[in-house]
Amino acid sequence: MDGVMDLSSETFNQLENIPTAAGRGWLASNLKRDDWTVKLSDGAFKEIATMADEMRSKPLPTLLRNPQQFEIPGLSAAYRKAKHICDNGLGFAVIDKFPLDNCRQVIAHLTPTLTTVLCNKDALLGA
Repeated sequence: MDGVMDLSSETFNQLENIPTAAGRGWLASNLKRDDWTVKLSDGAFKEIATMADEMRSKPLPTLLRNPQQFEIPGLSAAYRKAKHICDNGLGFAVIDKFPLDNCRQVIAHLTPTLTTVLCNKDALLGA
């Protein structure tokens, strides 16, 4: 039969690779703020300030920025924790108290760079 894709579980032989929603159902009344919130350390705030200063003094297009240009162990740790919560916890995480007001001019560059840290295993591992 042309144009039909069988998506039943019987046709898939690698069941361990099928995403699951197990543990992803919750009631707001059962959640604690610590279950989904990642607080930035003082070191992470300093790293953000350093990144913002660097981006102001040496402006580059976002595509030319990457996490390896910065020493950001505190931010990497926060993003690893957020990723762990998303992958193994509630399925969402909030990075609390991200200093948007202090970095308004560079936020367009900073956010994609930090997001790259979150999604890039090599950057997270410092490789």
